Amino acid sequence: MVYNPSEPRDPLGRWVEEHGGSRNTSLGEVLQKMPTTEVERTARSPKTPTAVVNRIARSREGNLYYYRPLALANPVVGEDVLSEAKFDDDPHVRAAVASNMSANSKTLAALADDDEPEVLAKVAGNPRASSDDLNKIAEKCWDSDGDDSPKREALMRVARNGNTGQETLSRLAQHPDHLVQVEVSRNSRTSKETLDGLCDTALRDNRIQLQFQLSRNDNTSGKTLDRLAGSPNRLIRRSVVDNPNTPDETLERLGNDSDSYVARNAIMEQDMRRENEALQQDDTYDEDPSGWNDTDFEW
Repeated sequence: MVYNPSEPRDPLGRWVEEHGGSRNTSLGEVLQKMPTTEVERTARSPKTPTAVVNRIARSREGNLYYYRPLALANPVVGEDVLSEAKFDDDPHVRAAVASNMSANSKTLAALADDDEPEVLAKVAGNPRASSDDLNKIAEKCWDSDGDDSPKREALMRVARNGNTGQETLSRLAQHPDHLVQVEVSRNSRTSKETLDGLCDTALRDNRIQLQFQLSRNDNTSGKTLDRLAGSPNRLIRRSVVDNPNTPDETLERLGNDSDSYVARNAIMEQDMRRENEALQQDDTYDEDPSGWNDTDFEW
């Protein structure tokens, strides 16, 4: 690409000129003159130069202050800016930092000690949160305040997070909130033993949503899937028949199911398993009369 001397080489200089500024105009002046809708788009967009996002994130004056959370949630914001903001007085600012997937482990660990449930919920939803952070949040939010509380949301996000440890998941499976239990049953890291225990609860209390998620989890044991296969709900039986852990005996029984989808897929899955087993036991290659399998090739 040929360099055009009339164009600034750096993206920040180009951005300033595109937004009505010049070499003598400060970044703050350009931002203050922009319409509020444009400032909002600028703060959100990952295409905005990092220096611009950082400037909004650090703003303490004028209208820019209200767009700080948007800038701090932007993945291109500077790591040092996130670190500075983790102890900000405004919980909305700290929550934005906690939600940012660019936040480092030290920043997230500090925010896991926060007293605001809204902030804890954002940390719990961050895929970079550590198992220690998530366990700490589960303990702090155990006594949730109701259906729409941030504490409940934090617990659900801990139960859903792929980094949550087995001990924490096992404990959350005992939580009285049924939606927290559902999130544990959806987590692909939840152990077979924990899922087996959840099945007891699901069948005892007729928790259809919990039964459905258990039937879909690839960690669910054959024993639990066999129990779920007896559900009167055809959607649960359909999930059971599609689960790779469903035992052969269960599939054989489901081959006579009243639901055509369940019966058809159970028969197809049995046939496929028999074919795979036959292929694994097939030793025709070793008995190849051509002798090619005994030939040593030189390359």
